[in-house]
Amino acid sequence: MRVLLLLGAHLVAPLSCYLSLVITPDHVWDKDAMRGVETACFVTVVCTALAVLLLLRPVVRGSLAWWWLAPAGAMLLVGAARWIYAATVWP
Repeated sequence: MRVLLLLGAHLVAPLSCYLSLVITPDHVWDKDAMRGVETACFVTVVCTALAVLLLLRPVVRGSLAWWWLAPAGAMLLVGAARWIYAATVWP
């Protein structure tokens, strides 16, 4: 069960991270694109946080190396940064 959750998080997170970076609203009136960016950022943050939490125990136990957290951590930072940027630039 844990492996399936981790696999799902690792499959969904890069796609939503990519979509959060690619979707750009045309103007301030383009509320659908803004909502799409915020949704993609939310999905990225949730999936990568889940992946980090699932990987944290094996990393601390020593069965996995610390670099296993790097991809999920990087996507977590990208998703959070894009979400903050979208919230401040497109009110």
